[in-house]
Amino acid sequence: MKTANIIFVFLFLFSAVLQFNDPDPVNWVLIYTMAALSSALFVVKKGSWYFSAFTGMIAFFWMLFLLPALSDSPIPIAWAEVFGEAEMKTETVEITREILGLLIVFAWMGVLALNALKDKNNK
Repeated sequence: MKTANIIFVFLFLFSAVLQFNDPDPVNWVLIYTMAALSSALFVVKKGSWYFSAFTGMIAFFWMLFLLPALSDSPIPIAWAEVFGEAEMKTETVEITREILGLLIVFAWMGVLALNALKDKNNK
């Protein structure tokens, strides 16, 4: 688990740095930094289930907020473009990437929160 957390710290920090050229960087830098901080706290054995759960819930509700924009888009999702070049070709590609990023944050924060709760209950 420690190795996975170290990897996620770097992945989330890298994701945060990539957001500085985004039109709306502040929110994205904050969510990825919160996820990196949560993972880093678990590396040094100071992590808490509630900080991870809080971060994950922010990502979850943000995803829910973005989903209607994706479903209302007249342009179908071009998965080759989503996972292809870093350049944003359409708004659909950007929204899809944002949702996938939030899904990763939500999923990993869920793993951390559940593991922390399990460890807490086993003590």
